[in-house]
Amino acid sequence: MLLFLWSAPGPWERIFILASRDPVIVFASVFFSRNLVRESNDLSNTQVFMKFVFGVIVLPDLINSLYTYHNTFVGGDLEKVALLWLSDFITIFSIAVPILHYFKP
Repeated sequence: MLLFLWSAPGPWERIFILASRDPVIVFASVFFSRNLVRESNDLSNTQVFMKFVFGVIVLPDLINSLYTYHNTFVGGDLEKVALLWLSDFITIFSIAVPILHYFKP
């Protein structure tokens, strides 16, 4: 909605695609966490932790990178997309793991 209010260039379909990025990433993270990490409530098991990292961090970050590659400023530069993927992964991993460790149910 803000893209439309800020007069973002392009037709409404492009604005809808750009605005759908965050809900799609959150949905993917919730979907993969419920389907991959459902056998355990804590991350003390290495296999469950790796499923968490892959399903909740890597796959949604990959979806974000696909959106970035196709719809933003990088202009098809895979090096920029890889750098953005790596920076997002490091940021999410370094914040999510301590939060889950200290605030586990």
